[in-house]
Amino acid sequence: MVQLSLAIDHHDQKLNRWKLKASHFFHKTLNDGHTIAHKLSTIKSHSALVMALSQSDLPWLRQFLSTLLKNGAGINAILHKIEEAIEHGYKPHNYTKDAYDLALLVYCLGGANLLYALNQHLALPSLHSVIQNHFSTITITPTIGPITLDAIAMNISGHTALHGVSLLTDEVALEECTVYFPSANRVGGLCWKHSHAIDPILNTFKLATLIATKLTSGEVHLGKEMTVVAMHCFGEVETYPVLATPLCKEEDHNDWEKLMKTTIDVRYSGDAQEMVGPLWSFATDGDSTRCKAGHKVFMKSKLNELSSLYGILSDLPGLNLYTGPHNMTLDFDHKHIIKCFCMMLCSMNGLMLNNGHHINVKFLPQYLTWLDGCDCIKAQKLVYPDDPQDVPQAVEHVKAITQLSHIDPTQVPYTQPHYLSDGNAIVDFEALSMLGQLLHHLLEPFINVTLSLSEQVTHLSAFAHLLFALYHEHQHAFMPNQLYYDMQTMVKNAIFCITKQQQLKPSADFYLPDVGDNAIELLFAFLHMCGGHNSAINYKQAIDCLHAVRDLGSIYTQNPDLSHGHHHLNFSHSEHVNHINHEMWKGDLTSHSCNLHTAWTHGCAIALSLLIGLTCDANNYAFNVLFSEFDVDLLSVFGCGHYPGINDGDDEDLSSILLTPVSITVVECCKDPGGVQNEEDSQEVLQVHDNEREEVSEDICSLEDELEDQGVQDSVLSAKGRDPLLPSPLSGPGV
Repeated sequence: MVQLSLAIDHHDQKLNRWKLKASHFFHKTLNDGHTIAHKLSTIKSHSALVMALSQSDLPWLRQFLSTLLKNGAGINAILHKIEEAIEHGYKPHNYTKDAYDLALLVYCLGGANLLYALNQHLALPSLHSVIQNHFSTITITPTIGPITLDAIAMNISGHTALHGVSLLTDEVALEECTVYFPSANRVGGLCWKHSHAIDPILNTFKLATLIATKLTSGEVHLGKEMTVVAMHCFGEVETYPVLATPLCKEEDHNDWEKLMKTTIDVRYSGDAQEMVGPLWSFATDGDSTRCKAGHKVFMKSKLNELSSLYGILSDLPGLNLYTGPHNMTLDFDHKHIIKCFCMMLCSMNGLMLNNGHHINVKFLPQYLTWLDGCDCIKAQKLVYPDDPQDVPQAVEHVKAITQLSHIDPTQVPYTQPHYLSDGNAIVDFEALSMLGQLLHHLLEPFINVTLSLSEQVTHLSAFAHLLFALYHEHQHAFMPNQLYYDMQTMVKNAIFCITKQQQLKPSADFYLPDVGDNAIELLFAFLHMCGGHNSAINYKQAIDCLHAVRDLGSIYTQNPDLSHGHHHLNFSHSEHVNHINHEMWKGDLTSHSCNLHTAWTHGCAIALSLLIGLTCDANNYAFNVLFSEFDVDLLSVFGCGHYPGINDGDDEDLSSILLTPVSITVVECCKDPGGVQNEEDSQEVLQVHDNEREEVSEDICSLEDELEDQGVQDSVLSAKGRDPLLPSPLSGPGV
């Protein structure tokens, strides 16, 4: 009985365990059923949400969903809100900064009507919201009558930062007409040089007729262009216009000298130096009138030995140490210089290298086809550009010549095995090699984003010393005097600005492309965008557009994805290649990391290594001897206060020497560099070369006559004064 009782208990326990397992399984099955049902419901809700989003046209959907999720709304609540928004319309109230940027961009470029249409259809912020929350308060005071100190002072105030500052100036075309400014009750649009002869206030009808009479008589002129002077802070992207005044193109260098001095005096009359920073440079393009005025203002006195800059800059042999007020220096834009250099190469005059070797528009096409991927048509486009102001085209031309200089004409495929090399090609490539090195050191510091600041200075130093030696040998036959002055001034200003940055804030970066007037060119690009790309807006429209230009610049800076760049300001034609900027630079740009003396002397050594192999007088590159002479430096090549392009009256306009394309024979342009022609073809090629050399000789003679008319007695084209102990220049075909 006891055993039976134990067995019954054991079976009862076992039965209870099975009952417990069955109960757990039942509950688990029930829970799984609920979970599956919930998942299916969620999937159904998400499918409904996707369907609703795909079929709805709800503006600012991302902002709408973000707000709902932030408030903890679920899928069903979101679906319900979307249905309500589609049915009753959705008007967002809390816009993001991106929305305000986009609305302001639409308003500046398309006007109030376009912004209203997009506000109604795409729910962009309204004009009232933009003005209240995002509109710039900076305005430009127009210049009505002569340039006054008050107008400049009003435009200068209100900028707060601590950087070195460059003043930039350029002109933009205006429609020749008078305009009325109601707020001042004055007539604008009259040139600043002659407008002192009239009273611009329209108090009576007689005053209006008097203005018309003086316009008719020529005492007062309508403005043909608008001169803009702007401030640009090194290390920043913003540009601040401080003067916008019409001009009639009769202003001379004395007028520009007065304008430059007035702007600088006003800048230093207040507390702008402490609030913003000191003025470092005054940048312009290659205009000869501004160049002469800038020379008089910014080459006034030699750097004082007590200056904090003197210890560094005086240790750079050959650097010109003359400055203007507050140690400011003149500056010229590097892109303008590159364009002018290419325009010179694409002219009949060209330039002279290697004891009389002439490189011009007839010389280049026959060798450009030796480059991979450069056929006759592309070579023609390089030497005859459709637009001489096209920077990407000029840069492409420079790069092509740099690549060409690396070719060895004595090697395969340019010379077939067991055949003698072409003597003409060997001599030609000696000159091309020097030209390619010169252009390489000019372009590289501005486009190679891997360079450090020290390496950039080394390139600039090598370029300046090469330029000096070649100009010392050939003078005006090498290049126009003013272009030489512009190039050396650009290098000098860059070195001065780096030194000033080291004194102001050594830990800050110095971005080399900040020199020049590219910032004001970008300002004009935005100005044309605001003006509907009208080539000649009137003065009042230009002033109104300048108000919005800074807003455009800020929007594009903070939203680079909205801008595709500007064709004429980029270094490349590719739209996906952005305009080179500070953020793209990978090299070390910290100013204190740059040892100027080491980088400068290294560049000089590079130039010497390239010049030693040239067939030219070694006295032209004996830098230590030349720079020890009185007042001889990279800018004043022969000393005695003589500066190329300033003292000799050489105001040649490079744009006037561009030629129309000439026909290039198939034998000349498309010949195989390494091929062997039969005797008849060879005679034809030699005849082509002989004809070209005769035409080049005629060009050289005409250039010599021009130099004699200008009173240049020491031209290297003349045989007088040549040392009889020196070897005679190379002659014959190919030279």
